[in-house]
Amino acid sequence: MKLFIDLKLIALGLAIGWAAKNVVSNVTQNYAVYGFLDRQMDWSILKPTSMQDWPSVDARVELSPKMDGKGNDSCLFVLPVKPEYSIVSKLEDGTKLCCSVSDSSVFVPYRETEEATEYFCGNYPNQQIVRVLKNQP
Repeated sequence: MKLFIDLKLIALGLAIGWAAKNVVSNVTQNYAVYGFLDRQMDWSILKPTSMQDWPSVDARVELSPKMDGKGNDSCLFVLPVKPEYSIVSKLEDGTKLCCSVSDSSVFVPYRETEEATEYFCGNYPNQQIVRVLKNQP
């Protein structure tokens, strides 16, 4: 009987740990995106990332490799901001993207500046901010 109770308590502890990890990851991701978008913190930071109302675009459209001057697919038009090195992701269907995207979503938050559009790619802890200049040759 004691073994059965111990197993139930272990299972309960694992479930609580798993749920806590997911909640912390979600809030950490939302906190980072709120900072990226210069938004005021409010209670909606607790909502799942998929239910947030921030502007987002399909990374497959905006951040797919483009032809460079030599006719090769290239990510040279994407400037890494944070971290300061280029990351190329590959989706399950073989599509390459010029930023770090998570498997859960290819829709990434973005913000416009006068000279560029910046994208917040990835999920906690693998987050990346990239920039695409508006006036490219």
